Amino acid sequence: MTNRVLITGATGLIGRGVYSELGTEHEVILTARKISNLSPNDFHPYDLSKVDGIVNFLDRLKPQVIVHTAAVTSIDEVAQNLDYANLLNIEATREIAKWCEENNVRMIHFSSDFVFNGLKTNYQELDLANPISSYGKTKLLSEQAVQSILRNHLIIRPILVYGYFDGLARMNFPLLVLSNLRSGKKMEITEDQLRMPTHVSDVSEIVNKTLFSEETGLLHIAGSELLSVYDFALKIADHFQLDKSLMMPVKTHSANRDESRPLISGFDLQRAKSLFGYHPKTIEEGLRFLAI
Repeated sequence: MTNRVLITGATGLIGRGVYSELGTEHEVILTARKISNLSPNDFHPYDLSKVDGIVNFLDRLKPQVIVHTAAVTSIDEVAQNLDYANLLNIEATREIAKWCEENNVRMIHFSSDFVFNGLKTNYQELDLANPISSYGKTKLLSEQAVQSILRNHLIIRPILVYGYFDGLARMNFPLLVLSNLRSGKKMEITEDQLRMPTHVSDVSEIVNKTLFSEETGLLHIAGSELLSVYDFALKIADHFQLDKSLMMPVKTHSANRDESRPLISGFDLQRAKSLFGYHPKTIEEGLRFLAI
């Protein structure tokens, strides 16, 4: 039996990954702000920041499940254009949640590890969220909107998702590292920010398993290894046999960023493992998928 699944943010990395995972099993329809040649028969361009039109848009498409990945995800872009980020990250999410509640539709909503302040590792789903950036605040408010409106929801928080598809809307970290190193460009990379990099296939597999699950609430997803962003870059350079000397480690306070980033993003993955048999890839396994 096929089901009609709408993926928002379909030109982004997670959207592309979910489409790749679900496309053969379900009737998948796609939306993003800009017109794309991605499965044109099933692509319906829409700017979700036009909140007043969301109800009519969803009434026309009539999805049975919505996988909501669309968001302003750049911490600097959110800081520079907070009004637009609030519309897309919070208000659009709120409107989609209302429509889902009124139409008995399940919603899988993507949030972020940046809802935490990054002062410890092994964050569990119910630990206190305390974002230190405007981006993190928009994602926390989006979570709260979904939780207060929609009963049948799952909110997934991933960490530093990476991977490759043709025509992605924006680069993710390994692609940026590869682009710079292959061009001989020097990079400054933080050595004091710890992350659990997550390959996009691990995220999309979890979405497939949770699509029609009765589980609700929050779910933490991450890779299997906690390491610094700089050490992650070194692994990328080693894997692709590129010049590591082009990368210079720097401390977070000297990185000239507009807003604070959590120093530690580490998750306790027990809920995902126990409920859905989650087994994340190692970094070496994930990098083998980057055949570019």
